[in-house]
Amino acid sequence: VTRLEGRMLVAKLTDYDRNFILLILRSPDLGDGWRQVSSVAWPLIDRFQSDALIEKDEVNLRVRLTEKGDTVAEYVA
Repeated sequence: VTRLEGRMLVAKLTDYDRNFILLILRSPDLGDGWRQVSSVAWPLIDRFQSDALIEKDEVNLRVRLTEKGDTVAEYVA
């Protein structure tokens, strides 16, 4: 993902999406980018529209940013 693509992705995000990515970044990294999500908060993960930015592990209730998600996070943070 180039810098231009990253800026364009950020421009397309809603405020909810931007805040969601910041929330993911504030969660402790469990290794390999995975971050644990509580069962109470999991519905928020399901509601997140940009599947190209996050990878979901529904079995272990965890989430991580994809390569595109990492690039977007650089501009959002």
